[in-house]
Amino acid sequence: MLIAVSPVFTASVSGLFKSFIDVLDPKSLEGKPVVLAATAGSARHQLAIDYAMRPIFSYLRTHILPTTVFASSEDWGADQGR
Repeated sequence: MLIAVSPVFTASVSGLFKSFIDVLDPKSLEGKPVVLAATAGSARHQLAIDYAMRPIFSYLRTHILPTTVFASSEDWGADQGR
């Protein structure tokens, strides 16, 4: 099982994450189960998993699990003490 996590940057995955995926052989992940996860500054970036990460791993023909994980700054208590 592969757990793929990226910070959200301009409503997409980070450049370092994408560069790592680009180096892989397209057939190397075929059929592997993948959990997608992301972190971002606000909950509004949650859709980046479905609009940026899911197509990448669909192209690689992985088995993407239906449940994703997302954490924003609010989940870590960033809004505390204001």
